[in-house]
Amino acid sequence: MKTTKSEDKEQEVIQKAFQKFQDIALQADPLMVIPPYFALDRNDRTVPHLTASCMVSALDSFSSIKGYFSKLSSRNNKGNIYCSDILTQNITFNDFMDKARSALINLDYGIFPKASDHKETAEIGWLLHSTRYQDEERLSEMISNLVQEKIGAKWRPIRTNERFKKNPDDPTKRKFAIHLEGSSQKAGIIRQKLARWYGSKAKIFPDGTKMRLVPSFQSIISFTYKTNNASLVACQAALSKGLCYSSTWDFCQSCSG
Repeated sequence: MKTTKSEDKEQEVIQKAFQKFQDIALQADPLMVIPPYFALDRNDRTVPHLTASCMVSALDSFSSIKGYFSKLSSRNNKGNIYCSDILTQNITFNDFMDKARSALINLDYGIFPKASDHKETAEIGWLLHSTRYQDEERLSEMISNLVQEKIGAKWRPIRTNERFKKNPDDPTKRKFAIHLEGSSQKAGIIRQKLARWYGSKAKIFPDGTKMRLVPSFQSIISFTYKTNNASLVACQAALSKGLCYSSTWDFCQSCSG
């Protein structure tokens, strides 16, 4: 978005951008609903949900808009802003994106879904020996069934320090692995349950693929463990670099051979 001369004008531009987003979303799914972001507002019957009959343009103040598009960031150097919202859909996210992707790209809009459906999430850890060719949805469903909690799985950069910051100018320095996330209130319990299948002493793996759960860097206190974490990251990076193509089945067979 272009810079404006006044704060009121800028808020008007942001409101129009959100209205365009709602228009695109409704074209992809006419029954789509954007509820208030916070549970307190969702439970308040006087606060409406945004639907085809209640549009963003009808909201009378910028503070009302932030009730739906929360955590609204300041504009960065490229003119982009970021926020969090909830989309209640009657179709799958993949089907939604198939219909809306072109329109979103044309307007330079981006949607980055959370790996899990929890509003407050915590990183459970990342999987050593994972590859980007593994089916994230299958892993998410399998691990969710194992621990009886909703778990999300996504191929993401590995954090290697306390002040992790993405560097789009040099993506080669980033090391990737499949990360697991779940409810922040049950993160400890989930890690304990997963230790049975992906801990250092585990010998039997749910789908036959040998992987190890590595805690996130910010959760490690011991200096020794932080040093060990660096070697595991290097191991994962070497594995990713050496694989031109892989699938879960092929990877499993290569481990057992």
